[in-house]
Amino acid sequence: MTARQRKSGPRARGAGAKPQREAGQAHHRGAPRDRTTRPGGAGAALSFVLPLALLAIVAVLIHYALEGQRAAAARGPDVSRMDPSAAYQQAIHISTLRDWRASLPYYQRAMTGQPGREWRPHFNYALVLNNLTLQFTTRAGQQVSTTRSSAERIRFGRAALDEFWTAVQLAPDGATRAKILSLRANMMVLWGFPWEAFASYRAASHEDSTRIDLRQRGDQFLALMHDPSQFRFVQPDSTMRLAAP
Repeated sequence: MTARQRKSGPRARGAGAKPQREAGQAHHRGAPRDRTTRPGGAGAALSFVLPLALLAIVAVLIHYALEGQRAAAARGPDVSRMDPSAAYQQAIHISTLRDWRASLPYYQRAMTGQPGREWRPHFNYALVLNNLTLQFTTRAGQQVSTTRSSAERIRFGRAALDEFWTAVQLAPDGATRAKILSLRANMMVLWGFPWEAFASYRAASHEDSTRIDLRQRGDQFLALMHDPSQFRFVQPDSTMRLAAP
């Protein structure tokens, strides 16, 4: 035994390799390692995802804002906020283009203000409603009514009669009332109501005795009641003209 061996003392067999084997076994058994967060880990990923999410939200909000603007443009102006007198002028303008349905909201708005206290707007509104019930278009090669259903057509017809009657009540004189009643009689003819047409023509002639034509027209319908086979008359124009605003 050398002097170095005597100084350090005897070493157990295999003592130097044991710590290394135990470390290796601990590693294979899944012993936890000392893990530290590396730069660019979860924190960096979160800081990258959040801006993308915000951009997606902003894109969705812009999309819906643009869709709302396009929908508002398609609907046109908010008629409910228009000045009633301006709405009436717009209603007359659209009516001259024979776009009866498009003019209805403007007439309805006009009736909420000063135009609703005069006979002409009610008279014109009645004519537009009547014209709409008698308007036809071509679809798939077939001629069909522009009204959406028979119920809508009847509703417009009844509304036209109400507007005619309101115009009669607001009319300033007998001549004006005779004009309104004669147009109402015209509507009755077009709808196939001869008795109602006779009554309106007779009422119109009473309002204005100078209108011999109205009395004769009423007499024609009275003759129809007595003998339909001998009655002949000219069908009135299905589109009636508006009164000057």
